Parts: sequence; C-alpha cells; structure tokens
Amino acid sequence: MICPQKEESIDDIELQRTETPADRRVMRWHSCCLTCDKDFVEYFVKYVLLAGLIIFFAVELHLSQKCESDQLYTGLLTLVIGIALPSPRIK
Repeated sequence: MICPQKEESIDDIELQRTETPADRRVMRWHSCCLTCDKDFVEYFVKYVLLAGLIIFFAVELHLSQKCESDQLYTGLLTLVIGIALPSPRIK
C-alpha cells in the first residue's frame, strides 16, 4: 500500500531559513499622521525621562538647605545615573 505524502512547499522552507528573528521583531506603531518604530520610541522616551530626572535631582541638590534632603537627592541621583549608564563588560 502506498501512503500519500504531504506536499511540502519548498518556498515556505526557504522563507523560514532566510527570515531572521530580527525581521519578525521589527514592529511599527501607526497613528493618524505618522508611523514610528516601536524600539526607537521606547529608547527615546526612556532616556528623555532619565535625563529629566537627573536634571531635577541635580537642581534640587543645588537648591537644598538641609542635610536630609541632600542625602535623599544624592541617593536618587546616583540610582538614576547607574540606570542610565551601561555596565562595563570584559571582552
């Protein structure tokens, strides 16, 4: 008895081989008047917020008169700077 075999499309196999995870990961956000890359928007918003926090904590450190607030803003400032700067890697 001859069993029928499923026909496999060679084109589909070739597409699976050439398509990389990076191609599938590219995501676009669409609105009424513009199209943005999701990764760029996340990167931009993250670093704008971090820069805003660094500026705010630095100004508050400069204007503060009490030692307690100096300790608070120094700790928060170093935390945000530590988040913003990448950790060194040994290659």
